[in-house]
Amino acid sequence: MATLLEVLDEGIGRVFHRLNPGIKIGRSKGDIIINDPNISSLHAMVEMDNKQALILTDLDSANGLLINGRKVKKIALLPGVTFQIGKTLLRIKEVDEIEAERLAPLRSPQETFIEDLEMLSARTKHPEPLVPKFFSSLVELEFTAGIDAGKLWKLTYGPRTLGFLNMDLSVRDPSLQEVALEIYESDSGIVITNKSPNALLNDKVFTSSDVKSGDVITIGTTQMKLSLKPHDK
Repeated sequence: MATLLEVLDEGIGRVFHRLNPGIKIGRSKGDIIINDPNISSLHAMVEMDNKQALILTDLDSANGLLINGRKVKKIALLPGVTFQIGKTLLRIKEVDEIEAERLAPLRSPQETFIEDLEMLSARTKHPEPLVPKFFSSLVELEFTAGIDAGKLWKLTYGPRTLGFLNMDLSVRDPSLQEVALEIYESDSGIVITNKSPNALLNDKVFTSSDVKSGDVITIGTTQMKLSLKPHDK
């Protein structure tokens, strides 16, 4: 089964988006963009609670999340739940995979890579421009400690930047700076560059390093285990 977010907008009709942990919603930033002036640029994020159920968490937005007219910080994303962000009404729908593909077709990693090239060039800060690349391996970052513990990111292309409420890869740990790490692929493999004064790779201070499966990255109270895997077919 797949969980979908249905955007109920009279101007554009019904639009569906797939929901997974880590999905961000906003007016100009995030994975789901909703053109509503009452929505913050980065408004809310889909997360998993301790019972492995999807929830939507407000990211300190100006207008918050509204359910039954009441302002809340979190919403359980259960089938049939209707809520409001800004002036936009949204509803949760659970469907089988065939219906999900019809309503919200999945993009392949290659398609995602091509569509995001312009955003990559705008948000990546590097002394020498990096050439965007589709990673030769799937890069998984599993959060094993800190406020985001339990989250799993699967990265298919780079360069990517990671940090506290970063517009690319957003971590909620306020001990991180906005751009704490940069992840990209060089001729030698996947590389992580440290932009933070308190980041460790396998408990050692580093500036820039090729990485391998099993490496552990620690920044502030956040810890991540890195894995390199073949791309999903």
